[in-house]
Amino acid sequence: MFRYFRDFKRLSLKQIFLLWAVWLAILMALAFWLKAFRPDHFLFIFVFTSGLMLLLGKDKARQFLKDWTPWFLFWLSYDMLRGIADQVRQINIENVYNWELAVFGWAFGGEVPPIWFQGFKHAHEGAWYLSVFDVITGIYYGIHFFVPWILGMILWGLRGDRRLFFRYSYAMMLLNTFALTTFVLFPAAPPWYVMKYGFVQPGMDLLAGEGAAGLSKIDKILGTTVFSTVWGNMNPNKFAAVPSLHGGHSLCVGIFGTLAYRKRTRKWMLFWIYPIGMWFSAVYLNHHYIIDLLWGAAYLGIGILITEKWIYPGFIQKYFLTEDELAAEARAKARVTTA
Repeated sequence: MFRYFRDFKRLSLKQIFLLWAVWLAILMALAFWLKAFRPDHFLFIFVFTSGLMLLLGKDKARQFLKDWTPWFLFWLSYDMLRGIADQVRQINIENVYNWELAVFGWAFGGEVPPIWFQGFKHAHEGAWYLSVFDVITGIYYGIHFFVPWILGMILWGLRGDRRLFFRYSYAMMLLNTFALTTFVLFPAAPPWYVMKYGFVQPGMDLLAGEGAAGLSKIDKILGTTVFSTVWGNMNPNKFAAVPSLHGGHSLCVGIFGTLAYRKRTRKWMLFWIYPIGMWFSAVYLNHHYIIDLLWGAAYLGIGILITEKWIYPGFIQKYFLTEDELAAEARAKARVTTA
């Protein structure tokens, strides 16, 4: 049966939907068992796939679903299971704080960088430039949910570069896999928790509805509750600070955006505005230590290495790409093998 489904180049639309149905059934059963069921995910799938069929038509939608199925299925699994990651072990609070202090405290007057920024903001309360910083960093931090998907759409649709899309998406999936494993084995508190509660272990109801940290100030500036609502209710794991996926995802966007546009004068440089702004925003808004960001970057590097050396040549080229899409050296190797 595995052999029947493994070659995604030949999957029919019915086979794709069967694959989705089986996986979603398993995921729903697991989610109910772990008490992590998110009905919004399944509503999203229904609306998205229905709209896709109407907009792209059957043939193009079939190609899209074949290429994006691994991304979607992993994203659903990751986002549903990450909320239970902090239920496994004691939360790491003081050790991560001490690591940050030892490595970067000397450059911030003996304080960890994110908490130093909170002192800076307090000392300059009311200054117009702080409001500008708050809004800009809030926007950066908020678009984290969308930008990786947008780049995937650009690579797959606008650029039509399926080879680069697969390299990008599988590197991203490996990064998320490593991160989810770390969330389970090493749940860690963000700096805003230390600033508010110190090094005390959290109780079951201590953090209900919290998680916005420095983003709540943006709600005050704009007169809204958007950030507080999203981070309070839609971010189920408050202790997924190590590694920082905001840091890892944005760096991945910078790298693969550069690969996509490196031959077009200096347009590729625009893709680095995003990770630079995101890394600063994560620390400035008191959501992450610098160590969290570097940890995420290390996981991304490992994910890219595994993808480039094993997954892409041994799996993607064999089961996803057509012969016309293979790189010149891969096409020549395929001819030698079949000769």
